[in-house]
Amino acid sequence: MSNLRSQNPTDKKSEGRAPRPNRRLRTFIILLAILFIAFEILSNYHLNYYSITPGGTAAVEGQISINSPKVAPLKGRIDLVYVDEAQVTLLDYPFDKVKSHTKLYPTNAIASTPTGILSDQAVISQNAWYQVTSQVAAKVAALNELGYNIKEDTNGAPIGWVDPTAPAAKVLASGDVITAVDHSPTPTVESLISQVQHFKPGQTILLSIKKATSGKTIEASIKLAAQGSGNQKLPYIGIGLAPKYHIPLNISISDLVGGQALGGPSAGLSYALTIVDMLSGGNLTHGMNIACTGTIAPNGSVGPIGGLEEKTISVLNSGDSVFFVPAGESPQSVSTSQKEAGSKLKIYIVSSLQQVLTILQSLPTSK
Repeated sequence: MSNLRSQNPTDKKSEGRAPRPNRRLRTFIILLAILFIAFEILSNYHLNYYSITPGGTAAVEGQISINSPKVAPLKGRIDLVYVDEAQVTLLDYPFDKVKSHTKLYPTNAIASTPTGILSDQAVISQNAWYQVTSQVAAKVAALNELGYNIKEDTNGAPIGWVDPTAPAAKVLASGDVITAVDHSPTPTVESLISQVQHFKPGQTILLSIKKATSGKTIEASIKLAAQGSGNQKLPYIGIGLAPKYHIPLNISISDLVGGQALGGPSAGLSYALTIVDMLSGGNLTHGMNIACTGTIAPNGSVGPIGGLEEKTISVLNSGDSVFFVPAGESPQSVSTSQKEAGSKLKIYIVSSLQQVLTILQSLPTSK
């Protein structure tokens, strides 16, 4: 009898064929691939919303440099307050809707103007203008508070930013200077604003413009758009103005903290207060750590900002004991913020730099 085993006719067919993969493993791999693709789609598809969440605080003193022998180190700390802002993805949306201390805002509430929606690049450009004008206003307000009597240049109304969605963008550019409206001189920013307010949306005005590129003065007709609603509509050219001043001290302000850009217009009050403190002995806060938020105008008036409730959480997390916030915020935001603060944080509502200084003088010295 032969020792050779009988050969199955199918053996040759099966030789060299790879074994079938495990069905469960194959199903798992397919599901994993589907989940990965779904995750990529959900996390990269941006909705027309931005989320605002509590951020943190940062000491302003380290951002400001003043070339003066009067500069003194601060005995306390003055903090600016910031929030975290991000465009919402399809993946973020359901979580952001239920997350505590998170608010969603439509894109047109964050990145829009009376004439259109701004591109990401236009928003960056606008924020840069906000930052520069906020710093200039803080310097002027602080030095005027210290008795320097800073005056605005009278060579026209300089343009710091142009809304790319406005008709004026075809004619005007950053760096241009408007010297007249309908042949009536505009030596300062305030004079330009005053003259434009005499017109109505839809009307056409004639601007005399000193071009930044050539230095030549041209004339151009601009049709005014409308801003506001109802019967409160105001004329809108579509420019951000950047007044210039003769500032006797060399004051530089950086918006970088630990490599991160922080600041913006809502840091104006904290900038101004820190400059005053540095040039007046460094003891305005009596050794306390305080926080501020609010825009600042060259005349020292304080203007409203956004995200007050989220900023209050930021200040609570920082451990600061006093928080100055601008008048003009919605009563609901103020009420909610005060409830969040409780007894841990004292909130003062202010309308001017002078009012902040008066309140600080009345506070007890930190132990």
